[in-house]
Amino acid sequence: MWACVDDGTTFAANDGDHTYVYSQAAGGYHTTGFAAVSGTVTQVAVHIVAATISGASGNATVSLYASGSLQATGTAHALNGTYTQYNDTFAGLSIPSTSNIQVRVTFSATNLKYTEVWVDATTGSTPADPVVAGAGDIACNAAERACTTKCGTRCCDCQDGATHNQLVSINPTYVFTLGDNQYENGEYANYSDTSGGYASTWGQEIGITFPSVGNHEYNGHASCTACGCSPAGCCSDTCCDTVAKRQCATQAYMNANYYKYFSSVKSAEDPNGNGWYSYDIPTSDASRSWHVVVLNAAICDTAKFPSWASAANCQSGSAQYQWLQQDLANWAAGGKKCLLAYWHEPRFSSGTENGGSANYSQFWSLLQSYGVDVILQGHDHNYERFNPQNSSGTADSTGPISFVVGTGGRDTDTCATTRAPNSAKCVAGTFGNLKLTLHPSSWDYDFESAAGTAVSDLRAGVACHN
Repeated sequence: MWACVDDGTTFAANDGDHTYVYSQAAGGYHTTGFAAVSGTVTQVAVHIVAATISGASGNATVSLYASGSLQATGTAHALNGTYTQYNDTFAGLSIPSTSNIQVRVTFSATNLKYTEVWVDATTGSTPADPVVAGAGDIACNAAERACTTKCGTRCCDCQDGATHNQLVSINPTYVFTLGDNQYENGEYANYSDTSGGYASTWGQEIGITFPSVGNHEYNGHASCTACGCSPAGCCSDTCCDTVAKRQCATQAYMNANYYKYFSSVKSAEDPNGNGWYSYDIPTSDASRSWHVVVLNAAICDTAKFPSWASAANCQSGSAQYQWLQQDLANWAAGGKKCLLAYWHEPRFSSGTENGGSANYSQFWSLLQSYGVDVILQGHDHNYERFNPQNSSGTADSTGPISFVVGTGGRDTDTCATTRAPNSAKCVAGTFGNLKLTLHPSSWDYDFESAAGTAVSDLRAGVACHN
């Protein structure tokens, strides 16, 4: 309900800093009411009618307070000689109903005046900010759990049940995976195995999961005869004797396994089965959603797939890079906000099994040019957090905080004695999820171990770049 909280008759042109505070209780009551209303104030709209007098020029700025505490400041409105209505809307609020809503109009010069200030307070439940959680390098298969198939000479350490239990306790809005979701080769039969595969643990959250692909998702060939490989039924690199044939065969394998299991993601976000896509996550401020980019690093993993992968698949001119350029440009056209990206193989890592790769430097640089806040990766089976840096590994406050979270449940790796530059923390022998709480203009992170080496790494209120 709109209420006039002041008619401007007490304004004096030469009054000090030209600031006025007019108070009212939440819900649009007159200034003398101060009556509490039922519910939390989630949005306040303010209209002022203002003008210059005696040929003056300057701005009027509206700020919103609740019981003396600043909540938000609006746009500076340039006034003219005609009385005009200027509007500000402050959303994403959470002001208790017992607070007094106060409007402060600040003028930048003398001889500026308003004649009316109107306020409308909207009440209701403030939407909770979303929580996303996940990890990479996740699920054993049934044979590995039974130790009939081993990891080298020992039984595999299968802790995806523990990490899934932790995931359930976090109760995230969405789940991300950082690749190598199902060992050993990402077969659909193992993905869908409700007694011993991914479906028996993390697969229970498939309805809220946005996965990324890892190298283990590409560890096979399928329908290779259709790719020109010969003789029929032979899918080895010898039979698929060109890079194009090998790429065709591995993509066919992905379609028959990974995309068969994550069919809803393929249909909605990644219809071409490229392994790259984006989505948005709303926050408590409807105008400040997070943009999330998921990339395919496996097709650039020349260390794992020297016969068909290429660094060029993640560099300028590639289909994936061009898509990323366009996706970020489209997003930025609506106003840059908070930005998150994730993929499997890391740009930087102190892990001893794989380490980082410069193959992903151009991804990093392009994302940083748009103000990316967070980059998540897996591949090395440990937990590591890096301070902000650029794609060359130089400390840079404009760069993202990045994480390696290869702790989803299938075996662990070690951290190098001499860690990569800008590594803030590296923990081996642990399993767990990284929890991110996404606020309209900031974010919190919290990694807690679910099994193995105990670790707690958390921080709240990290400001977004945009």
